[in-house]
Amino acid sequence: MEGTSEKNWFPEYLNIKNGAVAYKYISEEVFYNWFPVAEKIASLAIRSNIVKIICYGDIDSYFDYKYIVETAADYVLFHYWTTG
Repeated sequence: MEGTSEKNWFPEYLNIKNGAVAYKYISEEVFYNWFPVAEKIASLAIRSNIVKIICYGDIDSYFDYKYIVETAADYVLFHYWTTG
């Protein structure tokens, strides 16, 4: 997933300027290493093969999670949070 040569559309999509919002590409293993409820929701929402997954926002947060999942058919936005 990391190191693709195609143009990176993600900063433009979120209107990220001067590094105001952090983002990174992550693996499916990291993505599915969630609390059980979130993993079940993700497995229902993703209906085709995953191309890449981007974590964005406060990427080191333990309570707030934001992802865009690019699949072969579409994009899926995930945002969930916990109370600790």
